This record gives sequence, structure tokens and C-alpha cells, in this order.
Amino acid sequence: MLRSAHTDSDIEERAFFRKSVKLTIVIPIFNEVDWVDRLFESLARAPLQACPGVKEVELIVVDDGSDDGTMARLALVATEAFKFDAGTPVQVHLLGLAPNRGKANAVREAVKFSTGDFILLQDADLEYSPEDYPALLQPILDGRADAVFGSRYIGNPRKVLYYWHSLGNKVFTWVCNVVNNTCFTDVAAGYKIISGDLFRALRLTTDRFGLEIELASRLARTGVRIFEVPIRYDGRGYSEGKKIKAKDVVKAFIQLFWFGLVDRTPFNPGPRLARWAIGPYRPYIYGRLLNRAFEYLGKASRRRRILEINAGSGSVTELLLKQGDVIATDTRPDSIRVLRSWLGKRRGCDALLWDPALPAWENAGSFDVVVAANILERIDDDRKALENWLHLLSQNGSLILTVPQYGFLYSSLDQKVAHRRRYTKKVLQETLSDAGLDVVFFRNGNPLGVMGWFFYGKVLRQENIGKASFTLYRLFSVILRPVEAVLARFFGLELMVVCQRKSSIGESITETLHDVA
Repeated sequence: MLRSAHTDSDIEERAFFRKSVKLTIVIPIFNEVDWVDRLFESLARAPLQACPGVKEVELIVVDDGSDDGTMARLALVATEAFKFDAGTPVQVHLLGLAPNRGKANAVREAVKFSTGDFILLQDADLEYSPEDYPALLQPILDGRADAVFGSRYIGNPRKVLYYWHSLGNKVFTWVCNVVNNTCFTDVAAGYKIISGDLFRALRLTTDRFGLEIELASRLARTGVRIFEVPIRYDGRGYSEGKKIKAKDVVKAFIQLFWFGLVDRTPFNPGPRLARWAIGPYRPYIYGRLLNRAFEYLGKASRRRRILEINAGSGSVTELLLKQGDVIATDTRPDSIRVLRSWLGKRRGCDALLWDPALPAWENAGSFDVVVAANILERIDDDRKALENWLHLLSQNGSLILTVPQYGFLYSSLDQKVAHRRRYTKKVLQETLSDAGLDVVFFRNGNPLGVMGWFFYGKVLRQENIGKASFTLYRLFSVILRPVEAVLARFFGLELMVVCQRKSSIGESITETLHDVA
């Protein structure tokens, strides 16, 4: 439920991320029958009591086609009897894959199966100690990070191993930093913890030892907050069963350049990919629409109280902060963490977790403006949602909506970004009227996007629009702007409306698009 930004109940909501975390531990294993018992003994001693935010653990062990009896031994050791010494509740899942396809494939299958708020990768050979769980988790439980990488080269005593192996790791890390514009100290370390929603959305394609490289490159593209912490490292020698081979190193160097310079799309097709692709361009695409809406509303006698629904990464939030004090909401905890990290440095703003399909009675009449950019079309009962948003408006408050337009454009693109429908002006006006709202201003937006959506969705039947299309759009924006201004009088991929409660304005003052263009 949405709450005020300065109440005790909001303080409790802020603590949600530290009080109810479910941790998934993923352990890929291949031909490690001699390490199974030691692995679970070490796991049992994990100091989870030092991680008060972790209330439940999901342990997923993936046998990647072992042929030495590893799976049979796992079935004996990893039973319902397994418990953490700290007493943290745990569910153990064993996944068996065949044939052997590599560590990265095993991790990918486990991540698909996972349900945790955060996912921790643990190697079965115990080169990385479960004693470091608190260090890895702390930046996340503090709300500062979305992904945490362990580093063997900052702090902590470590086992002395091969010089050339260490030098290779450092060169590897340096190249990764150059191509991804990052500053990792140990990109090849296998100890990582990543937000569950984020991990499950990442586009991972490699099967074997390129996992660390791909994760670093994909995460660098997303713009999420990545931390490094020192970890213990008790590396095995080749006589003890270390499996890295020269061909794996060569292939990993090739992957460094491939993921850093060529294959730069971080997410699988879906809402997350759409947000990432359009994110930097949302201020440009929606900025003019929002400016027109606030121009219509006129100057306010005081700073407006604004609620933003479905804020995502906050690209539109920055525009709204110029108009008043903003509470930005989203349905995903990881988005709220990113928003709070960014908004925490600014006055007059906050970020709250809220499902816009649900009522928020505690905030009835609290906002002068409610802004919902491309969210109504994703809600099953759009009329009920509008009624809920209406209750949030002050007596003379306004609701600003943008929705996708034209049902004939509905395609695989809409399905992948969770659109349940596209609107026409008439249908939207009827839906708003049924919810107790009257439209006072219509405006088309992004008319050139109609052609792009039709081409990619209806002709090519693709599931996403390449980032290059947005880049070209922005490069030629100066030339295209006057063309769009003319075309917007007649059509647009987006439809923006400003509406108010019926009791505030009496008869509908709906204006035609031609009159307001």
C-alpha cells in the first residue's frame, strides 16, 4: 500500500528490504563426489545469524551431467535433514542435467528455477568460503547495491598460487574494464550475489567458463549499482582437480570483446529490455508531452504534490521534479532501491513500493497531480485502477496519462512489454468517464513511432526494437521535430490525456486533437 513519505508506517515499509529477504544459493557441480560432504558441512556453518535480513534460504544444487556418482551422493547428503547451524529455514532442491554443458548453463537453469529476492553463486569446490556470506550481503541489505562481486585482490589473507594464473586474471580484468568502462579488481572471481529479478531478466548466452565475463558485461550495460567486497580465497591447484584449461582462457578473452563491444544487449525480450532500451530517450520522447500537459494546467500557487506511477529507472521523475515534489512508485523492489539511491540526494522526493492496481486509501486526496506513463494498458481492470487513482487526487487535482494508441498495431512487441491492450481515443474517453473522470486535454505523441512499431511488430514480428533505432531517432531529432509537430495533429504512437474528476469541472470540455495541436 502506498504511504506518505514521512510517516512511521513508511519507515516500516522502508525496512522491508532488510526484514524479509529470501536468499537463493545456487551451486553448480560436476564430478565432485569427493567434495559433496565437505560442501554441505561448510554450508551448514554459514554465519547467517550475522545476516538478520535473511529470513529464508532456497538452496539449488545443479549436477551438470556428472558421471562419478556425484548425483547419488547429493541425494544422500542434501536431504530434508540438512539445516543451517544458524537455524535459518532452508529448502533444498536438486536439479540433474544431462549431458554436461558447462557451469554457465547449470547456473542459467538454476536461475530460471529460483524464487529468491537475491541469488548467490557458490562454487562446489569451496575455493570461496560461506563464511563470507555476511560481507557479500551487507551492501544489499543496506540498500546500496543491486549486485555484489567478491574480489580476491582487495584485503584478506589468501593462498599463494600460480603467478601466471594471477597475472592472467589481472590482464583479463583490465581488458574487461576497458571495453565496459568499469573498474573491477577481479572480474573472474566466481563469488557473486545479484538481485533475483535482475538476474532472471539478464540475457545469458554462454555455457561454460565465460559466465563471469558475461555477467560483468551485461550488468555494466544495465547501469545498476555494483559493489565489490574482499573475500577469502583458498584456490585449488591442478593436482587437486582445478578444471580451467588453456582453451577456456582463450575463449574467455574472445568473449570479453564480444560482450563488451558487439553483443551489448543485457536483457531478455520483455518489459526490462524495453525499459533499458528506451530509458535514456524517455525524457526526450515524453518530455514535450509532459511539458504541454503542465502548460495546460498553468502555474501553481505552491509546489505541486505529484505522484508518479510506474517510475522505473526514474528517467521521467527528473522531469517531474521541475514541476513539484514527487513520490515515485513502482511494483518491483529492485526499481525502488535504484530510485532511492538516486532520489536520496534530492529534496522533495521519495520512492515507494506500490501496486497501482490496488487502492491506497491512506493517501486519499493527497496529490495535485498523478502521472501514469504507459501503465494503464498493463492492468487487467483498467477502470478499477482509474477509480483508485481518482481517490488519490485532491479536489481540483489532475491525472496525466499516456497510453499506447491504435489496436491494429497490437503485436509481439506489445506482448513482450506486457501490454494487455492498445487504446483508441474514443475507448479511452469512455473508460475514463466510467471511472468518474472527464478529459480536458488530448495530445498525440511520437507519430514517427507508428511506422517503427508497425515495421518491427507487424512486418518483422520481432519481440524488441533495437537500441540503434532510438539512437538514430535522437541523432536526427532536430530535423524531425517540425515534421513530428505537424504529424502529431493527426496521429501518434502514444496518446496523452489530462483529466479531472467530474465534480471539479462539470460538463466535459474534451477538445479535439486538431484544436490543441
